[in-house]
Amino acid sequence: MTIRKMKIQMTEKITQKVSSNGRIVIPKEWRDKLAIEDKNEVEME
Repeated sequence: MTIRKMKIQMTEKITQKVSSNGRIVIPKEWRDKLAIEDKNEVEME
């Protein structure tokens, strides 16, 4: 499985998990795996 495909699958799972304030919740281990440093990529208003 390519990283790109993995990222897409994770994104689909992430969109199903939205916190009460409307922000998408991403488990820390996913953030670490995707090496996301910019929170703007993670949190969508």
